[in-house]
Amino acid sequence: AEGTKKEAEGADVIVHQVKPSDTIQGVSLQYGVSAQRIKEVNGIYGSTIVQYSTLLIPTSDDAPSLRRKRKPAMAGRRKQLEDLMAMESATVEESLQTALYRKMCSLGGGSLQQAKAYLALADCDVDEALRMWKEDAEWEVTPPLLFVQR
Repeated sequence: AEGTKKEAEGADVIVHQVKPSDTIQGVSLQYGVSAQRIKEVNGIYGSTIVQYSTLLIPTSDDAPSLRRKRKPAMAGRRKQLEDLMAMESATVEESLQTALYRKMCSLGGGSLQQAKAYLALADCDVDEALRMWKEDAEWEVTPPLLFVQR
């Protein structure tokens, strides 16, 4: 299993770097630790983990449950644009796709392929792509209207 072993609050843990394709079940299988135990140690309540950059994987039953600190808020849209301008265009597109995919996952669905498609439709505007995806997802679960001829 890949990860960095470290000591956290007196217990041995492995720090796992979360990739966009990771799932709690996959990480659980990779390290031989139950998904429930990983969720307890990291203070995770849902089933998605892509919103985290790292997870602590307990190497023993003694590992304490931790309170996850929220990621610091971005300095704003200007900071995002400055960071994106410094990257190569392929990296920018990949970064935007990952950002959209993570937002979609945090709302309970979506795939990396969908993120790519919606981002292309929205001319690389993550917020617009997310709005379009939400609208389509809502449409998919809404029962069709039946028109009755009189």
